[in-house]
Amino acid sequence: MKALKSLMCFVALFAMMSCDNDDPIIKSVIEYYNCFNLVENQPANTSATFDSPHYVITQDHVTGEASVLMKNVKFAERMPAIDMLVKGLRYSTDKETGALLITGSEIVPVVDGKPYEDFVVTTFRCEIRDYGLAYLPDMSIVYTVNNVFRVTVIPTLTYFYGTTTVVNNTNQSVYETTDPVYKVVINPKGMTANITLHQARFAASMPPMNMVFKGVNVTPYNSGYDLKCDSLIPEIGDVPYPQYQVTNLVGVENFLNNMKLDFDCMGVYSVSAKLNSWPIVNQE
Repeated sequence: MKALKSLMCFVALFAMMSCDNDDPIIKSVIEYYNCFNLVENQPANTSATFDSPHYVITQDHVTGEASVLMKNVKFAERMPAIDMLVKGLRYSTDKETGALLITGSEIVPVVDGKPYEDFVVTTFRCEIRDYGLAYLPDMSIVYTVNNVFRVTVIPTLTYFYGTTTVVNNTNQSVYETTDPVYKVVINPKGMTANITLHQARFAASMPPMNMVFKGVNVTPYNSGYDLKCDSLIPEIGDVPYPQYQVTNLVGVENFLNNMKLDFDCMGVYSVSAKLNSWPIVNQE
């Protein structure tokens, strides 16, 4: 499975700095983009989303510390976007999951080369799984600023794989397959998603096809997002197919855990997919 992952995403994940191939790695760099920020003003109980942040995470293997350069971030509608550097973070490996954990608290960031005391990163937590040379990681970034703004970084592109179970409500037969791959692309401006089912089929006799569900509503929160649509007409090859009408679509994505997606098709098939994410957030 990991070999397949590596074919679907960039080969270069870490920027490794050394004098030659025999020298030890001094720094490792992970870049995270194709995402948006969900910013919750916790005292006011309000939230907003902001497009196109870019995170550059650096591990310094000499000092044992990590830093995060946050590009194009803002925490309120009227605030201009800024770049700020958060230094002095700790990193470790989770013994149970093998994930890379980067954490810190009460850090004054650097903006334009100087400490910027108007903002204090009161908590920072980044968890990165499946990281390595061959493919991009599955990751979660959540941090708070001034003990007021909680920021959750949400990918705009994720692929999922797993088991799809289909119940034919006409004869109560059950079909199970691991063939479909699900691609979720979120538009943060409209807070909708397009879901592409690659190699979808709802019965053993049905030929596999690529189906696109457009305009699915997205509700983001600090540990994932929900997908919901009462009714839609899927497209195959950019052509709408009303005979394959999809109803009652509900999806729940929990970062670093799993996705569950349920929907009905044609009023006949009840589809339930239990999925894991492919770590390829930077591919497109």
